[in-house]
Amino acid sequence: MDAYRELKNKVNIPIATGERLFTRYGFRRIIELRAVDIVQPDPGTCGGILEVWRIGSMAETYNMRIAPHNCGGPVLTAAAVQVSACLSNFVIQEMFPYRPDIHYNIVENPLERQIKKGRLALPTAPGLGVTLNHRAVDPFRVAHVTLDA
Repeated sequence: MDAYRELKNKVNIPIATGERLFTRYGFRRIIELRAVDIVQPDPGTCGGILEVWRIGSMAETYNMRIAPHNCGGPVLTAAAVQVSACLSNFVIQEMFPYRPDIHYNIVENPLERQIKKGRLALPTAPGLGVTLNHRAVDPFRVAHVTLDA
């Protein structure tokens, strides 16, 4: 982590990292050292929405920005967008709108298809703001759990 701080001190551009760090404990030292300008936790690998929010809040106390990493599908995009909207130090959201349609078909309303001129309106639908497409995902279901009353 000290190498990040050394690099940050030698260049005059913002440094971002974190897509391979996990939980707030993985980010702690890099934030405390102010070794980067932008943290990039991945909601799919760092512990979920709440953990990304915690990492972003930690970064904010050190005047750092957050740009959630996102290399997953449309459900991960929706989760990242929701947490990004709740962080005052949010700078930019990574997403990939150029994959084949089959990649986005697991939801009925993928956010990646709603980008206009580099911008995305915050979803207002319940939950994460996307609806799971059961016709696309149910054939891959391993088990079905029911609650008998």
